[in-house]
Amino acid sequence: MTVERPVVDFDHHSEDFAHRRLDVYGELRTSGCPVAFSPHYGGYWVLSRYEDVRTAARDHETFTSTHGPGPDGVHYDGIVIPPVISHGGMSETDPPEWNPIRRALTPMFAPGAVARLAPRVLEYTTACLDRVIESGRMDLVEDLATPVPALVTMELLGLPLDLWQWCAHASHRLSYTPAGADAGAAWADFSAMLDAVGEAVEELRVRPQGGIVGRLLAEGIEGQPVSDDDLRNICQGLIIGGVDTTGSLTSQTLLYLHRNHRARQQLIDDPDMVPVATEEFLRHFTPSLALARTVTRDTELGGQPMKAGDRVLLMWDGANHDPVEFATPDDIVLDRFPNRHIAFGVGLHRCIGSNLARGEFTTILREVLRRIPDFEIDESATEGYPSIGVMQGNIAMPATFTPGRREGTVDLPAPRPH
Repeated sequence: MTVERPVVDFDHHSEDFAHRRLDVYGELRTSGCPVAFSPHYGGYWVLSRYEDVRTAARDHETFTSTHGPGPDGVHYDGIVIPPVISHGGMSETDPPEWNPIRRALTPMFAPGAVARLAPRVLEYTTACLDRVIESGRMDLVEDLATPVPALVTMELLGLPLDLWQWCAHASHRLSYTPAGADAGAAWADFSAMLDAVGEAVEELRVRPQGGIVGRLLAEGIEGQPVSDDDLRNICQGLIIGGVDTTGSLTSQTLLYLHRNHRARQQLIDDPDMVPVATEEFLRHFTPSLALARTVTRDTELGGQPMKAGDRVLLMWDGANHDPVEFATPDDIVLDRFPNRHIAFGVGLHRCIGSNLARGEFTTILREVLRRIPDFEIDESATEGYPSIGVMQGNIAMPATFTPGRREGTVDLPAPRPH
């Protein structure tokens, strides 16, 4: 007996989804087929319930992240739908290949390593605000939410700081143009940026420096030298994961606080609330909305039979708005507890930089609320990502505030022309 697959007209890259994603999650849950099949991009299963997403994410043997040929003629297409050309490094690798890379990188993202970066995060945040504080005007994305995580990522990797703007803009553009006519141009810009990163790596081979790249060049991975391709893939994954996600969370949170003065005042009056509120902002504004997997063997999930080679989209954001797990999931509750959100993913591919992302975000938010607490955003000139299928965020967010005084002594490095 053949079972008909429940089909839904769901396109995570569509304008409709970008404008009313929470409504779409509700429609998926109440349609009677919360595990349903979308015919777009060659067809894929959509998971939006918390438990379904967790189950798939924790079973890498059945739901693989791998990008490349699999057994029996099945091709694995990585973690993005539609699939992309470039290999996503560690994020598109499963054990056993995944193990040595993760082991080599984990100490560099441990709490102690993140704590040592904290003064630099504050220094960059201060420098960004100092550039605009006397004018009373800024673009909260271009002047703050983008440069701080980009600069921190360059420093963490040990790459030239003047690459920060190119890396940030190329990864942003790639995130919101994953399909269609503009995808080729976005990939060309991103590839050119990676070529510049590759040239910097070659210079580091000759003149070793610190950072992740320098350490990998010096120590290798499990005693073996690191190839150029491996370093390129590692840098690619950490740039995308380190720049876009924190910037996305920051811009969306600031827009929310612009619209909700009471919540803003709560955080101004009680800065100790910021860490707990950060978890709620992560849940509600999950930066990376979804990642894909490929089914490696016939299985069943949520009552639906799946075949080897089927594509599956794990909606982290949908899971974070599941009313079975979160009371009033579409509301922001600053002191929500417990808060078992999965904004950083689940299982072995859980975001390696989660501690760093939290540290960057809380520093930026506290400094904004301390130094420009009365900021007002011009929503008529605010531009959000046209597609949020990979990452939700903003391209522009001009704001005004009461001018203040400079506090730091460090200037930002001039970005490299590209």
